[in-house]
Amino acid sequence: MQPEGIVQLMEGSLLMKSGMARLRKPPGGVGAAEVQQGGAPLAVISENLYRKSCELIDPIFDQVAQTSRGQIFYGLTSAFEKALVAAALRYCNSNQVKASQLLGISRNTLRDRIEKFKLS
Repeated sequence: MQPEGIVQLMEGSLLMKSGMARLRKPPGGVGAAEVQQGGAPLAVISENLYRKSCELIDPIFDQVAQTSRGQIFYGLTSAFEKALVAAALRYCNSNQVKASQLLGISRNTLRDRIEKFKLS
């Protein structure tokens, strides 16, 4: 039984009812949703997506921790972002409009990431 004032957002995820008004459903409606809280987006991620993310990180974390010199967060997020943008571009046959919509980012942001990661 869930505490009063809490609703199940998606399998394995909970959100307070007061946050439901700020909820935006992501394109495709799978994986995660975004909640606007004080102007900053807050990701509400399904337990399944969280577990899959852990499965990706756990095997490489020790190696990264030993070689990162205190930059684990930046290194892993940059590597993941580059791989994610590259995968979206492959999935969309290099169509930047479709890839930006799939990723939920603007075309300008996608172009910035393509340039940043030298993916063109």
